[in-house]
Amino acid sequence: VEWRIDLGPGHVHLMQDVFKDAFRSVQEFKDLAAARAAPGIEAVFEPRIDQYSFVTGRDTRDRYYAATIRYRITLYTPQGEKFDTLTLNGYGSALAQGVSNGKPLERATLAAMRDAAAKFLVQFPQLPAGVQLAKDQPLVVQAEASSADNAQIEAVPIEEKDPYAAGATRGS
Repeated sequence: VEWRIDLGPGHVHLMQDVFKDAFRSVQEFKDLAAARAAPGIEAVFEPRIDQYSFVTGRDTRDRYYAATIRYRITLYTPQGEKFDTLTLNGYGSALAQGVSNGKPLERATLAAMRDAAAKFLVQFPQLPAGVQLAKDQPLVVQAEASSADNAQIEAVPIEEKDPYAAGATRGS
């Protein structure tokens, strides 16, 4: 089976909504040069889909479809200098009901996109760039400061300690 998945329009709409929810004022530009020429800009965000993958019910031998999407968002200063790069991973799944026509994959993909958007909205304000922008300060590259380049915006797994570690034995 050949799949054709058009992520472009959905990706653009999602990022427009995310940035409008995250910031007081949002402008779109054709390219970085146009953004640099605009007055009053505090930061420039360049989102891209870095990777997209999916499995179908046929692949899983079940009725579940799953999708993973990775966004790479490059942050620039108002002068066009690279400030940071963020990576967002989103995961989604959907259950096929009856004979599938691609809708479960579409639902799984939308869930993955929403997952990535939620991670950005929750975690970006805590990052140095988010803190700076919340204070209405434009992003500035500091020569001596170390960048959080390629920061991952990701859910952190909770690792539980093994109760039988450190010399304890398992009873029968």
